[in-house]
Amino acid sequence: MKKITRNADYTKQYNRKLLLKLLLKMPMSRADLARDTGLTRASISIITEEMLQSGILKELAPVSAERGRSPVPLSVNPEAFYAFGVFLNRKKCSAGLVDISGRCEILTEIPLTGKEAPAPVIEALCDAMKDRLEKQPDIKARLLGIGISCPGPLKLGQGVILNPPGFEGWHHTPIARELSSRLELPAFVWDNADALALYNHRFGPRRDISDFLLLLVDTGIGSGIVMKDKIYHGAGAASPELGHISIRYDGRPCSCGNRGCLEAYAAIPNLLSQAGWPYPDWHQVIAHLDEPAAKSLLDTEADYLAAGLITALNLFDLRTIYLAGDILTGFEKISSRIQQRLQQPPALREKAPVLLLPSHTDKDYETIAGANIIFSMFLDSAPFCQASLPPKTAF
Repeated sequence: MKKITRNADYTKQYNRKLLLKLLLKMPMSRADLARDTGLTRASISIITEEMLQSGILKELAPVSAERGRSPVPLSVNPEAFYAFGVFLNRKKCSAGLVDISGRCEILTEIPLTGKEAPAPVIEALCDAMKDRLEKQPDIKARLLGIGISCPGPLKLGQGVILNPPGFEGWHHTPIARELSSRLELPAFVWDNADALALYNHRFGPRRDISDFLLLLVDTGIGSGIVMKDKIYHGAGAASPELGHISIRYDGRPCSCGNRGCLEAYAAIPNLLSQAGWPYPDWHQVIAHLDEPAAKSLLDTEADYLAAGLITALNLFDLRTIYLAGDILTGFEKISSRIQQRLQQPPALREKAPVLLLPSHTDKDYETIAGANIIFSMFLDSAPFCQASLPPKTAF
């Protein structure tokens, strides 16, 4: 009897979240929901009525119809669910309160060097989030948790930052546990590239693309892969590290212990440190493309990135690549060069063309991407809702 009850609860949550995912993309009528889910209209009516009563959904103005009853579109109430989003990189840390539609209220932003002690920063984050809850305590009943986006590698299951290069002060910090214990909320940490990949899938202009690779190129090189509308993690719950595939087996040592890694050559500081190039950052490279040295650097970076991407495309057979990070400056210049190089191997040339896109960078996107870790886990996992959420938010 207990097993039957659990299965019924799981099915109920699954169907509700299925509707939520569809309605987060666009408002839909009950008839549209029945058509797209395969559920009966009677089932849809029961589910949507319960969700309307609990304030999760809301009705919009009827759409005029030529004949018959005008359909009433449903949409998700943005205030039904919230999450705290935390973004960390080597330059800054930010925290925000984000609703499930992606609206963000930035609570604090702290400059970082990557070498500071984490404790004061974590304390400042917690103070900002606690202050927000004190001002509006009823929000806590609708808070799903804390999503943390930060440089990898990470120990995902334990929420620990391992040893990202250029982030030495934060090595081996159990950041998820620290935030969770102070705020009494579930907290999960993903690396920046994974969080940004899911952000593009949910909030970007091309939400129809279900399979793609995001390559994050700045101080390091990170990668996130979305397959069948979900983030891809391997056997150890980690994302593939495209930055640490070798493009030169006898090349220079990498911080990971391997030799010839893509990151050792194509991460922006590593690229610019070679042969004493006269440009302090990637922005200056793009600004001086009329100079032979800058043009040579652009071509060299395209060579490196294409070499890594060709390996990834052969492994995963993807047709879409997002570029993110500092490399977005001068996107058209670098993407056209990468595109040209990707079509050189006959095996890739015979497949469908690879689509190169710039990562979506709306206001506060990095903090929203952190919160979206929690929203994605909530929508994709019924046990997460049952086991980890405060009682008033469980549905």
